[in-house]
Amino acid sequence: MEGLMSFLTLVLESNDVLVERKDGGRIEALLPRDIATSLGIREYQTFCFDSQEARSDDLVVTYDSDLIDRLSVLLDRKGQLSQIILPGAFIRRDRAEESLRKRLVLNNAVYRIKDFEEKRVAYRVFNLKYTAISDEKREDIITIIINEATLSFPEEMLEVIGPYLREGQEPNESVQIPSSRPIEEVYRMALRVLRRKIGEELSDFERSMNRRLKKDILRLEDYYETIKEEIRQKIAKKNLEGEHRKAEESRLKATEVELERRIKDQIEKYSVKVESKLINALRVIVPSALFNVELQRKKEKREVKIGYNPLLKKIEYLSCEGCLARGCYLCDDLHVLCQRCFFKCPGCEKTLCRVCYPDSCPRCKGIIDSGL
Repeated sequence: MEGLMSFLTLVLESNDVLVERKDGGRIEALLPRDIATSLGIREYQTFCFDSQEARSDDLVVTYDSDLIDRLSVLLDRKGQLSQIILPGAFIRRDRAEESLRKRLVLNNAVYRIKDFEEKRVAYRVFNLKYTAISDEKREDIITIIINEATLSFPEEMLEVIGPYLREGQEPNESVQIPSSRPIEEVYRMALRVLRRKIGEELSDFERSMNRRLKKDILRLEDYYETIKEEIRQKIAKKNLEGEHRKAEESRLKATEVELERRIKDQIEKYSVKVESKLINALRVIVPSALFNVELQRKKEKREVKIGYNPLLKKIEYLSCEGCLARGCYLCDDLHVLCQRCFFKCPGCEKTLCRVCYPDSCPRCKGIIDSGL
């Protein structure tokens, strides 16, 4: 519930509510009267996110709480899509280039800096809620930040810009920074990052569902095997022939069909279905800098933009085009890849790019495990 706690804290603090985190996974809030009235809660309110740990005067908050719906009143005050501008910082090119040399590591390619430009760079911050439904239900709110110019996603930046948001800085729409690329492309990248983070968050949840699925399938197989064995023994013991034998053999086949149907039902029951929903978005303008870098592998070249983040005092690394991990290789078609996505085929040991060949090896036609 950390995501829900952080989201509620951020929404309250950005609306001039005094919030303090307490031990035991609860927060205390002192609200202006008008905000307390609009949310239907007390001016001094404690929130707890675990019903088993709640005290008598706590308001228990879950993703299904009416409070989450009423928070839309506060979101409407700030706007579901707004923009803030952060103060500038002095950028030393030599420090930026030093960061580039340290953090841009390509194991099978070279690069050179073609240009360096200081400019205002826009980042999109998306708050997304996801719901994972299986035999159980999991929900969380995930915040994702995307650099519009480079499509990098510097997660550490969220902690740095947090104080600016909590200080209640008013949205600033007076400065219009043209988007470097269509918002649809930026949002698609946000959804890719979301899927990756959901996969990380739900790994234990999925393992638990798979264990329960295997246990239920074994129980079903044991149960129906007992029935089938009783039918086989009946046929053998009574030495059935003719129509009587056909009737029991039909029961045997029907039992096998019923087992298959029950197993499919269990697979459907424990399969994890995930839905996501955009809650709101914020555009953060940061005085920053961009490197225009030429990558080269063999004789092929490609230009990319790499951002220098003055808030983090380092460049934002190139991400793997296969899985979004940190990129450190180039394939012959110049896709940026991590080690897992630039690998040898287990069948013929041909070096493969997971972006170029997501399904099968072009040489031996062997099926490629996604590994993702």
